[in-house]
Amino acid sequence: MKTILRSFLLFGALASAIAAIPAYAAPPTIIASAPFTITVPGKYVLHNNLTIPPGAVSAITITCSDVIVDLNGYTIIGPGGGIKSNGITGYNTTGAIGALSNIIIRNGTITNCLLGITFFAGPPGYGATDSIIEYITLRAINATAISDDTGKGNHIKNCIIIPGPDIGAGIQLTNCTDDVVSGNRFYPLPVHLPAPYETILLEGTVQGNVVVNNEDANP
Repeated sequence: MKTILRSFLLFGALASAIAAIPAYAAPPTIIASAPFTITVPGKYVLHNNLTIPPGAVSAITITCSDVIVDLNGYTIIGPGGGIKSNGITGYNTTGAIGALSNIIIRNGTITNCLLGITFFAGPPGYGATDSIIEYITLRAINATAISDDTGKGNHIKNCIIIPGPDIGAGIQLTNCTDDVVSGNRFYPLPVHLPAPYETILLEGTVQGNVVVNNEDANP
């Protein structure tokens, strides 16, 4: 009887341990083409460059929590020319806090898009929470390189922004709380913009957000 009881206890402990493993600990899903929508938690990785096809609003759209998108050194290529297209969109379909959380986007390049990376909510409420954007190069973006709308506790760090001629903002926070923007590098614009240069590259509503150690590489 004791042997049977120990067996049940061992099985129960093993089952609990397996259930506790995060979804992104499983083998990654390969994103081979665009557009691609992520609705299931997990790790997603590129093994090649992605070209956004005509008519696609976003190369990658995320609508759930607990997601890692690793560009793996590859590039998302938009159509350019001011055509509406996003590199990566995080979309909170309910607006509930935590419904789009623990997102990590890292390690690659996004170019020739209207918006590089954007987090926002559909219904009124919260966009992304407790998420990270890191080590992304955004080149020739025609509106906003990184946009966080109604986010909370997100960290935008160690990104490089090389804007297009029609750049609206390098990093824009709108009605965000407790965000951290740090260690990013803004390169010179290809056209002259009126002073102050910094307000065009980094702007938005600041409510307890921390903006530190960003570098303006304008000579």
